[in-house]
Amino acid sequence: MYCDKCKAPVKPDIVFFGEGLPRSFFDALEDLHDVDLLIVAGTALAVSPFNVVPSELSREVPKVLFNMENVFETCGIDFDEPQHNKILVKGKCDESILKLAKDCGWNDDFKAVLHKCHKDKIMA
Repeated sequence: MYCDKCKAPVKPDIVFFGEGLPRSFFDALEDLHDVDLLIVAGTALAVSPFNVVPSELSREVPKVLFNMENVFETCGIDFDEPQHNKILVKGKCDESILKLAKDCGWNDDFKAVLHKCHKDKIMA
């Protein structure tokens, strides 16, 4: 699938349901002990093995979910319990992440990595 405007892949290197994950995914799982922050965006965390990643991390690692709703019903992890280093940022991922970039003073850096047609969209 490609963007109508810029012709760039919308979801490069995706894995469809039923397909095997690439070796790089399992290699990355081995590095989980080095993670100091987990950001999850736009998923119900319903499909294994990705849905186990948050629970594989130590309780001390902050976990942030950008999503329209919590994923407790689909994966059993409640991101709406901040006392356990988890936070749910409810809303559309694009809007929420753009707000995060602005609030943190990363707006210029964020825009620098976006393709032109997507910059035009967020600057409108």
